[in-house]
Amino acid sequence: MRQTLFTLILVALSLGTFAQRSLQSVAWSLSTGTSSHIGDMASFDPNAMLQELRPSLQTSLSYFSGPRWGLGCEIGIGSIHADNANHGNNLFDGLSVDSRYLQTQMRLTYHLSRYGKYWRRNASTPYLFSDVGLLISSSTFVDDVPYPLGVVFHEGTNFSPLLGGGIGWKVRHGEHWSTFIEGGAWSVPGDRLEGFTWEGEASGLLGPSADAIVSLRVGLTYAFYTW
Repeated sequence: MRQTLFTLILVALSLGTFAQRSLQSVAWSLSTGTSSHIGDMASFDPNAMLQELRPSLQTSLSYFSGPRWGLGCEIGIGSIHADNANHGNNLFDGLSVDSRYLQTQMRLTYHLSRYGKYWRRNASTPYLFSDVGLLISSSTFVDDVPYPLGVVFHEGTNFSPLLGGGIGWKVRHGEHWSTFIEGGAWSVPGDRLEGFTWEGEASGLLGPSADAIVSLRVGLTYAFYTW
């Protein structure tokens, strides 16, 4: 009887340890992808966005408290380009703009399937993510053509809030390694991603106006299991 009770206690403790081990991990990721935007000059035109794609690079560190939820931080660099020849806005004839940016943000991730070292039946999962952070950017302009009335330039370094999110898919290739692909969009309230604001632009939900970054990324993740 004592031996049976002792065995049951050991099994219960083992199951408890297994449950803890299956729940917690720290994941480091590195990704690269595309960067395009929507703004005063750049319209939501798929053909124009494809022509104006620029590269981006990101790295992140996230803590997963279980097989579904993760919280982390991400930092990335990228650039955007817009040429009015691709958009056909008569107000911006002959104009183009280039900006470089540093993207820093907190990220909340949710796995739609249970995912991790001890969930081997789920070798892949779709996931959702939401971000909030800060965008630091600087821009260069064509300066030998007239700009529309009401344009205000913001030269030098600009600081803007950042809000966004997206959807992705990750696939495990071993105990620690995963690959992923994700697409996201981030609103940049304050309209300074392009380095200028225009009074003629309509107001939006997030203020007088807001630019947006759109990105498609592929990456690699290494997970450290803490328990």
